[in-house]
Amino acid sequence: RYGPSRGPVVPSTFAWIWGWASWQRAWRDYRFDLADTWPNSVTSAGVRDYLRNDLNFLAQTNNFDALAQGSVDTWDYQWSFALLSRRRVNLISTVNLVTNLGFDGDATHTTQSEPYLRDLATHALVPTRRHRDITAPDRAHDKLFGEILHARSWLKITRLRLLASQPVLAALVLGV
Repeated sequence: RYGPSRGPVVPSTFAWIWGWASWQRAWRDYRFDLADTWPNSVTSAGVRDYLRNDLNFLAQTNNFDALAQGSVDTWDYQWSFALLSRRRVNLISTVNLVTNLGFDGDATHTTQSEPYLRDLATHALVPTRRHRDITAPDRAHDKLFGEILHARSWLKITRLRLLASQPVLAALVLGV
């Protein structure tokens, strides 16, 4: 349903950070320290309204709370916050474009990464003549993506990796 046959990108509320470019104007809203902006009931309500999904909102809230408490060392949660608080749409590729080489002892954060993130096959971004509305997030995609991302079920992940490597099987199972 969300493979390359639907187009090269899916509009989303998720800020996927690996392998994508971004606009300079979006970085104007980036703040490494969220102490003055989170937690804030107005901002929280705005993010909840924009996401329209309780699971995804709770996951993001946990991330932002961890930042505010200083219990996590990262830069990408702040990027998500900047985009969500400004109701920005992110374009996510329908194929994996990059290989993350930072899964070793020299890595900053991914020294103990989950095995399902290692050795993902990469693909070229295939342009299409099919056009879709990319001005608003695909809510069905975000719901499904959030369930997969937050569930962290090995069975689900294994199933998805198998389907991703077998397009014919994926078409039969998912109706792609």
